[in-house]
Amino acid sequence: MSTEPNVRRRFVLEGFEAALERKKREHPPIAPILDGEKEARLIQIACSQPPEGCAKWTLQLLADELVALDVV
Repeated sequence: MSTEPNVRRRFVLEGFEAALERKKREHPPIAPILDGEKEARLIQIACSQPPEGCAKWTLQLLADELVALDVV
């Protein structure tokens, strides 16, 4: 079913606000990679000084660091 009929149906059944908001998934498509402890470690690394020769942490540098530290 295409988007337009879905939005129209949600508008009629649930109202204007419901039609504008995305429907929340009950179950995410994949399991999260980081739990709370690993996420805290990521934040700790991101708030620290970046590696020498780098002005700031990039997503790739953070990912490499998490792998190097056996966090993931």
